[in-house]
Amino acid sequence: VEKFVVLLTDGDNTQSRWSNNTFSIDQRTRMACNAVKDPSKKITVFSIRVIAGNANLLRDCATSPGFYYEAADASQIQPAFQAILKTITAIHLAS
Repeated sequence: VEKFVVLLTDGDNTQSRWSNNTFSIDQRTRMACNAVKDPSKKITVFSIRVIAGNANLLRDCATSPGFYYEAADASQIQPAFQAILKTITAIHLAS
């Protein structure tokens, strides 16, 4: 069974359950991404940044830079999901 995560965000990390410090929240996000991407879990991570947010953090969160997408506005979300679906389908068919 192949596992995939799609992380979609529409802004900067400005508030969490534990903090409102952007740096601290970004660090927790990075730790969560690294935990999900642990090779032993065999999970492929895609990330989509909509309008704003930490592009480097989200690019690093994706399994590879090619699995990171940017959407300048909401109309570009669907094409990003279509590209992700095409990638997943290609991975599935090749396995």
